[in-house]
Amino acid sequence: MNVKLVVLLSILLTVSIGTNIYLLQSINEHKENNHNNVEFTRNNLTQANKGLSDPPFNNSISNNDALKQALSPAMVANDKTAEINLLIAKAEQLFYANQFIAAIDHLEQIAAINPASSHLITEQWLSAGNQWLASRKFSLLSSFLRAYLARFPFDEQWLEIKIEWLVAVNKPSAAIDIYYDLIANAFNLEKEEMWHQRAHQLFRQHTNALKRQKAWQSIVNFSKPVLANETNYPPYQLVLAEAYIHLNEIQAAMNYLDNIKYQEDYISQINALNTLIDSIVLAEEGIKLVRKGQHFIVEATLNKQHLSHLMIDTGASLTVISTAFYKQLLSTDLIKTNRRLNISTAGGNETAFSVVIEEFWLAGRALYDFEVVVMDLEGLDKADGLLGMNFLQHFKFEIDQKNALLFLTPH
Repeated sequence: MNVKLVVLLSILLTVSIGTNIYLLQSINEHKENNHNNVEFTRNNLTQANKGLSDPPFNNSISNNDALKQALSPAMVANDKTAEINLLIAKAEQLFYANQFIAAIDHLEQIAAINPASSHLITEQWLSAGNQWLASRKFSLLSSFLRAYLARFPFDEQWLEIKIEWLVAVNKPSAAIDIYYDLIANAFNLEKEEMWHQRAHQLFRQHTNALKRQKAWQSIVNFSKPVLANETNYPPYQLVLAEAYIHLNEIQAAMNYLDNIKYQEDYISQINALNTLIDSIVLAEEGIKLVRKGQHFIVEATLNKQHLSHLMIDTGASLTVISTAFYKQLLSTDLIKTNRRLNISTAGGNETAFSVVIEEFWLAGRALYDFEVVVMDLEGLDKADGLLGMNFLQHFKFEIDQKNALLFLTPH
């Protein structure tokens, strides 16, 4: 055989073997890099950034076109690994430098290349957001929320963190609005129900706090926009009705109550507010009194059928009826003695007893199981007894002596 031919074949064989060995090593390196990429993202971002200053490999390894074509997939893979690691390191650096818009730009690029790495970074940022919330770093959290939600406005996890932040900075109305935005975009019945419950709970907490402060106008200002989100929810209507009653805007209150008058689950609350309205209306009109010298007499009905005339006595702790009027009650009612007691009078101490009246009614105000003392009352001109403080204490009361009117307003 020709010596030159043998030498040439030997050279070609050597080149072929070397090419195959290099290609195998490159492919193995690519597999190992991809396997370690996610762990690398989590634990060694700084080292990754440092190590990416050199190119992944020298493109001048071979001038052989066939060899370059064979190595092309490995080269692309290594390039992507280098790119993703560089983006990850940069995103983390920007995030912790509070350059949130640039960090989110990098996150989007990472998501396009490697969603798993993007997910891990997002989880780390969520953890940081919760730490900011717990440590009340509200300015930092607000800056990130503004940047992130401008790019991803329907991200549920960050929206829930924003709700907690808004509650913490006393902006419950804005927080409730976010719950209703989540409901509108949920398309998931279980989530919708959960967010409805949370919105309702937050509404109750805030309105109850305002009620304790008697901040009725603040309740109206808070509740009306919330009602616009869920117009058929009766508790919103009830809260507004109660607030308007205390603001003495009776017609507005009645309109809200009229909207829910057929809601059987809320009938007791509706009735209570209607009774409150009646009391206020009656108080504005005033209760007519009969003047007797320096005293005033008012009419009251006992057990729905016995009309009495009682002299108002703010110095009497208990309401009193005369023995004569008590006998009138006994003609139609079975009334048992409640207790024995000693009564201090101008003439000294007297022994008396009390009874319980099932319904004590005075100008539209009714008290039930009402204690009344029975005793002899001499010299009480045209009166059946005394109206004492155990009735009056249930109201804010005022006597217009000039016009002989009694005004009773619920506490």
